[in-house]
Amino acid sequence: MNESESTGAKLTLVAVLGFWGLCCFSSAGTVIRSTTIRPAQFNLTDISAVELVFTEEHDALLPVLKVHTFSSTAAPGKDLLYINGTWTDLKEHGFLLNTFERGGQLYAVFQGQASDEITIQKVQPSGGLVSTGNIEGELIKLSPPGCLNNLLPVQERNSSYYLLTGRWEFPINPGEFLFDLASGGHGVYYVKPFMTEVQDGKPGKPQKLSYGGTRDETFYVKRVCQSGDWVHFLGFRQAERRAWGPREIEATPVILHHVAYDLKNRKVIQTSPIYTNSPRSEADGNIWYRYDYGDFSMDAEGKDVFVAFVWAKFSHPANQSFTEEKHIESNILYWDCRQNQAGQVEKITGGFLPVVRADSLGDVHLFYVNTNANLMHKAKRNGVWQKEDVLVNRVEAKPYFGTIAAAFDKNDNLHVVYPLNGNLVYAVAKVD
Repeated sequence: MNESESTGAKLTLVAVLGFWGLCCFSSAGTVIRSTTIRPAQFNLTDISAVELVFTEEHDALLPVLKVHTFSSTAAPGKDLLYINGTWTDLKEHGFLLNTFERGGQLYAVFQGQASDEITIQKVQPSGGLVSTGNIEGELIKLSPPGCLNNLLPVQERNSSYYLLTGRWEFPINPGEFLFDLASGGHGVYYVKPFMTEVQDGKPGKPQKLSYGGTRDETFYVKRVCQSGDWVHFLGFRQAERRAWGPREIEATPVILHHVAYDLKNRKVIQTSPIYTNSPRSEADGNIWYRYDYGDFSMDAEGKDVFVAFVWAKFSHPANQSFTEEKHIESNILYWDCRQNQAGQVEKITGGFLPVVRADSLGDVHLFYVNTNANLMHKAKRNGVWQKEDVLVNRVEAKPYFGTIAAAFDKNDNLHVVYPLNGNLVYAVAKVD
C-alpha cells in the first residue's frame, strides 16, 4: 500500500520511548506489548499519513513506521522512518516514492530532488540507508508532475523491476487536439498509467497499462499493492471537466477503479469499476458544503483484493482551509474481488480513516474511527461480517490526518499505530 502525501513545517524529531498501560486496548484484543512514541517537537496535526511495514533483523521481524507530513507554502513535506527507536529523516535521499520488501529486506525508492534519477536504498536495522542501485531515463522526464509512482520488484529476479509512471496523451477529438496545439499544450489532455520494465538499471519501452477505461478520461493511480506475482492498482478515473460559464463547472463522475496485473505473464487479469459518484460543492450563506471521496485503503492476498473507502459530506466556513472541515456525514464502504469475482459495494458504518488488512487465513479485518472517535475493529470471516469491537476508546484521529496504521505479521499478530494523548502509540496484539 503507498501511498505519499507530505508535509508542513520544519520538524526536529526526538523520540523518547515509554510503556503504555494495557488498559488502552479493550477486551476485543489481547495486548502483547505496547509502546508510546513521544517526540519532543512533533504535533499529530503535522501528519498526513502513517504506514507500518516490516523488515528482518537476525531472522526476527522488525516493524518500521513510515510517517508522512503535510506540505505547505512555507516548507515541503517530509518522509520519515521510525525503526528500532530511532527517527530517520529521508530528505537527503530525495522524494520517497515507495518501499518494498525483497528477501526479508526493506528497500526505499527515491526520486532525486535536483534530477530525474531514481535511487534504490536498503533500509538498515539502525535506520540508516545504503544505496543499491539507480535508474535514469527519458521516460522519467516525460512523466507529468506527481506521476512517478512506484517501483515494483519482480519476484526471483534481483535486478529486475517494473516502474509505474503516468504519461500525457492528447485527445483523439480533432477540435480538442487543435486547441491543444494552438494553446501550447494548455488545453485538454489525459494522464494514463504506464508500466516500464527495468533490467540492470536500464528502463525499456513504456507500455500502457490497459485499465478498461475510455480514451477521453484520466486515470490517476493512487494506491499500489503487490502480493507475489500480482500487483493491484487502485485509482480514480475522470473525464475532462467542462466549463459552461465563469463560475459553473459540470460535476463529472469520478470512478474509483481497480486493476489487477500479472507480473509473470505481463498482462492485466482483472479490471473493475468499484464506485461512481460526482464530487461537487455548494454554498449556503457563509458555509460551504463539499461532497467527495475521503480516505481509502487496499490490501491483497495473491489475486484477491480488498478495498475500503469513504464517501463524505464536509462543511467549513468560507474563510477556512480544508483542514478545518467537519464531516457532516461520512460513510465507510467496502468492496472486494475474490477468485476473479468482483463483489458489490457494501456500506459498513459511519466513520473515517478506514484501514483494511487480510490475515493469513484470508479473513478480512477493517479498522476505522467511528463518530465517537473510538478506534474500531470489524472482521469478515467466511463471507460474513462479525460484530464490531472497540479497540481503543477516544483516539485523537481526525479526517485528513492519517494517523491510523495496521498490519498483520506472519503469526497473525496485529501491529497497530494510533494517536492518543498527543502521542503515537504502537501496540502488538492478538485480536479475536
